Amino acid sequence: MKKTINLISIFLCLIFLTKAAKANEFLLYKQIIAPKNIKNEVGAIVLDSQIYRNTDNAFANLRIYDSKNKEVPFVIRKMRGQEKASTEESIAMKILSLEELPENRLSITLERDNEKNKQKETLLPSDVIIKTSNHNFEKTVSVFGSNDKEQWQLLCENQPIFDYSRFIDLRNTSVSFEKKQFKYYKLVIDNLAQALVSSFSQIFTKYAQGKVKEEYSGFMRDEGVLRIEQLVFLSKQEKAVFGEMEMAPYALEIAAAQINEKDKTSDIYLNSKQEPLTRMLFDISSKNFKRKIIVEADNSLDSKANWIRLGSGEVFDISAGDFHKQNLKIDLAHKENRYKQYRVRIFNYDNPPIEVNSVQAEGAVYQLVFFHNNQTELKVYYGGSGVKSPEYDISSVLAEIPLGTEERWQVGAERANESATPKQKALISPKQLLIIALSLMVIVLGALIALSVKKVDEINKEE
Repeated sequence: MKKTINLISIFLCLIFLTKAAKANEFLLYKQIIAPKNIKNEVGAIVLDSQIYRNTDNAFANLRIYDSKNKEVPFVIRKMRGQEKASTEESIAMKILSLEELPENRLSITLERDNEKNKQKETLLPSDVIIKTSNHNFEKTVSVFGSNDKEQWQLLCENQPIFDYSRFIDLRNTSVSFEKKQFKYYKLVIDNLAQALVSSFSQIFTKYAQGKVKEEYSGFMRDEGVLRIEQLVFLSKQEKAVFGEMEMAPYALEIAAAQINEKDKTSDIYLNSKQEPLTRMLFDISSKNFKRKIIVEADNSLDSKANWIRLGSGEVFDISAGDFHKQNLKIDLAHKENRYKQYRVRIFNYDNPPIEVNSVQAEGAVYQLVFFHNNQTELKVYYGGSGVKSPEYDISSVLAEIPLGTEERWQVGAERANESATPKQKALISPKQLLIIALSLMVIVLGALIALSVKKVDEINKEE
């Protein structure tokens, strides 16, 4: 009895054992073209309309194979737009000396503090902030760099710092200089204590009855010695950060257009390549209109279409003199829509139909990311049916790698897979097989129980 149950269990496991897909199960492929100089281990290709058109919504029928037809794990994820963001880190400095120079100048020599700058050895200072509580001043600062305190290289010259708070909330105490690695830095501040007319002064003129009555210049003077409370050196860098999902335009083909007299609508039927759409954009030549629009979709491509509403709204183009207001787009309700056919219903009511020249769409951009393992003869296979989604651990691995690390690879022309032998639709589904197997198991167990009971009865009779 135990042996029989084990055999049934093995049978059930064989039914639901998932086999890895083979290259010959896919109808189409594209060559993946590596860049001339491969810089890192992670590659990526952008999915195009041909791939969208021949894959399902889960991208289950999509694989990468190498030259030995060995499966290459990958992950599919949406592309995000890149933006530049500025970051800054402070670099600790020690003041070595302070010296008053001729012509009302001050020299401050500093050294990088290696103890406080651990893990910052590669950072290059680019700015210095001169913190002071002084107001109403104007100075110029020059910055030098050196590795021996003998030979000094000029990094910036006569950069202004100022405070005009006597007249306006305008203040700057930051100086930018050339980014270079030095052990020592020196600041030279001019106009330290002398009360001079500002070189940035303006000329003011008073008029009376159209004639110049008074003219003067030098709206402010420096007041006292500049007292420096702290010098803060910064390393400013720009890096790419990822913002909103990247969007791309997708073409839609107008398959048919008709006027529905009964419903007082204009119906436009659009064919797509099943790209992931999120918005529709209308090119309309009519002026001064405002119409309600409903966007629907279906995958059947026949007369018995089951239209699903995806979005609705109003499009309008209103002009009168200098006034102009326009909206020619409709956002779709679902995050993404990959349908073969769309229908746009424009409610004309008793108005003449508007002239729609074309309909375009926008949607997300997907990329396929993979570890190429220094293999350049890779192919992406797609199309076919009955293929289950792969299960890779690469998603969790790539989650540890920052976005943007991947290197863009290209894809070649679409080609038919000559060795394709796509799976035929099974006569019995896995669910039906499970029911048959369970029924068989119940029958066998019942028979075994009945046999056991019969044997027990026979033993009792003999006794």
